[in-house]
Amino acid sequence: MSKKWRVTFFTIALTLVGVLSLIYSSRALADLVLNPVADDALRTQVILKPDLVVLPGQAVLEADLRDARQVVARRLEQLDLPEPYYLVSQPGQLAVTLPETEKIPYVINILTHVGEIEFIDGGLERPPLGRQVATGLQSKPEQNIYRVLFAGQEIDEVAPPDSTTGQIFYRLVLDPTASRRVAQFVEAQPEHYICMVVDKQVINCSAMYHWSDHTLDILPNLGSGSLVSLADLAVFLDSGPLPVPLKVKR
Repeated sequence: MSKKWRVTFFTIALTLVGVLSLIYSSRALADLVLNPVADDALRTQVILKPDLVVLPGQAVLEADLRDARQVVARRLEQLDLPEPYYLVSQPGQLAVTLPETEKIPYVINILTHVGEIEFIDGGLERPPLGRQVATGLQSKPEQNIYRVLFAGQEIDEVAPPDSTTGQIFYRLVLDPTASRRVAQFVEAQPEHYICMVVDKQVINCSAMYHWSDHTLDILPNLGSGSLVSLADLAVFLDSGPLPVPLKVKR
């Protein structure tokens, strides 16, 4: 091949490379703007940091924050926000940019709860609604200790009420071990309250429930007024608990 042809071939090759690079760069740019939003649609930024008051003297590793980011991301996916959101890992913290919505206090509550779920025997007359409680194998209400009936990890399935079928209860399907405990409880104390506890705070209590086989149908008739409720159970169960407690940076 003569020198002239080599130069011509090289020039053509460079031109093709440039054209292909432009095409793929344009496609990459298009991928970035598939879901454009108005500049003012995303204007509430929340910075989440490990709560060192809850973790006095403990070192928080970047691995903990990476795991926390996955939990936060799974919760955000389920919250049905009106616009896209951004979730960015930063040194020692997570930055969440949310669409402007009246649900922001609720969203923050969901994101910052560790999400440890327990259901307890709330007693017969005065359930510990709205209180911080200790939990254990036996109830000692005078010591603020309440018996755990089952924990979140023992729930195999949760289904919310369905207006299309007339189902008004929350339906919880439990694993065999938890089922045995609940069956014994319902037989021995059929009029006692069952209360949902999130991070040791009693959120909901109900004496209106039905037990059959592995399935507990429960209708919360008392709420603590917290932004978090039984309706959020599926969110916490899907995401799992946070590896470290988070708080909003002020």
